[in-house]
Amino acid sequence: MRELNLPAIIRIWDTYLSEKDGFEAFHTYLCATLLCHFSDDLRTMKFQDLVLFLQVHAASSVWNTAHAASASDHEPCAS
Repeated sequence: MRELNLPAIIRIWDTYLSEKDGFEAFHTYLCATLLCHFSDDLRTMKFQDLVLFLQVHAASSVWNTAHAASASDHEPCAS
């Protein structure tokens, strides 16, 4: 979570807490969305590169894109 911007963190936690079984269902969907979006990059990386990529690049690019464009394919994930 710390790699995301504050509005994204608040939105994610709001969804976790407001939905019935929100953490179980939404967290699974959130992780699956990230893995699907970055699967081509992740498959070619070693573990250390993978962790760094997810911490620095993936989280910020997904949430900045989703925050900037309401029609983004990730927007429903955080709604």
